[in-house]
Amino acid sequence: MLGSWLATVVPTDFTLAGVELHLASNLQAVFFISGVLRLIVSLGLLRTFHEARPVEPITHRQLVTELPFVKPLTDVFTGREGR
Repeated sequence: MLGSWLATVVPTDFTLAGVELHLASNLQAVFFISGVLRLIVSLGLLRTFHEARPVEPITHRQLVTELPFVKPLTDVFTGREGR
């Protein structure tokens, strides 16, 4: 509901530090504002969630090789049998 209200009040022309910006639609500004606000919220919540159960550490390489699409290919190329 806030986005629909913003679409009625946000202008299509902006001037910042002497640079004029003419948008085709004010919806571009609304989406930009929405994206910035989502980024701020996600960065604020980044370290607040943790895994509830104990997990064993894994490297990025091991994680990538365990992906559903990559694991069968690595098994074929390394000669391992599937589980």
